[in-house]
Amino acid sequence: MTDTAVKLWIRDIISGKYTPNESGYGGSVATSDGTIISKVRVLGTVVDKFVSDTGSFASATIDDSTETINVKLFKDRISEIEDLKIGDILDILGDINEYQGEVYVLPRAMTKVDINWEMLRRVELNAKSSASAPAVQTEKVEELVFKKLEELDKGSGVELESLIKVLKDLDENLVMSAVRNLMSKGDVFEPKKGILRLV
Repeated sequence: MTDTAVKLWIRDIISGKYTPNESGYGGSVATSDGTIISKVRVLGTVVDKFVSDTGSFASATIDDSTETINVKLFKDRISEIEDLKIGDILDILGDINEYQGEVYVLPRAMTKVDINWEMLRRVELNAKSSASAPAVQTEKVEELVFKKLEELDKGSGVELESLIKVLKDLDENLVMSAVRNLMSKGDVFEPKKGILRLV
């Protein structure tokens, strides 16, 4: 079992097999490839939050587009969740835990980040599986992304998430790389966070 925080998709936690520690506090998840993980690093968007009436417990639900998971804090740390807004993007380092059948993350640290960090994390995680993806010429992907942006832009730009969904048959890592390449060439720019437009 690795004691280092592992960056992974939320779906890998949710679909994994949870095993409690012998101490009865905390536990680990065995992912589909057999890796046993107790500390995780997940990044996602806050889609819901809850603070108990007694002020002793709070939780936030985060979504990374693959699954959702709850992040829970207790007592003197609940203000960290109270201060969150729906739509905030969080980079979370924490421990795997479980209560009444629900696997959740007990954070050691939570940091608000912008969509550029989210894009970077997607690239990092998709790179793990890209080696087995069929080879596709970078130029062809850039051409396809350019044409798709041209089709989808009705005057206010195109959401990055929408572009990825439309090009779902392509490995997401390839799409993200093509977007970055087009931006570096000056063919595409980002007028607002997560919005792409052709120059």
